[in-house]
Amino acid sequence: MEIGKARFLLPPGWRLEKEKPEIKVFRSEDGRQQTSVSVMSVSPLATFGDFERLCQLRIEGEEREMVDGFVQADPPFRQGARFGMFFSGGDRETTRLFSAYLSLDAGELITIYVEGIG
Repeated sequence: MEIGKARFLLPPGWRLEKEKPEIKVFRSEDGRQQTSVSVMSVSPLATFGDFERLCQLRIEGEEREMVDGFVQADPPFRQGARFGMFFSGGDRETTRLFSAYLSLDAGELITIYVEGIG
């Protein structure tokens, strides 16, 4: 599977649910888990500080959407020219659990978001 300049492997049995140029959504065979992979173009001159701000905005957005939940985030990090951050959380009201990874490299912000219901 490809999106933007990135390539991904999916677990066996996962199927494509939705596809647009900037996002692909896949669902597990039993329908209880899904993953969204999205890409957004950003300036190739984006700094680590810019990435930290994007991460902060994403966490704040997740928290706004929660009914009765939590978000935990690891600090953003650098790995060579790539920036990354892992975060996860859950919403007790909807029983949704999720984990995500943000990566900024070569002018693309990739978000990998995995969630389960129940």
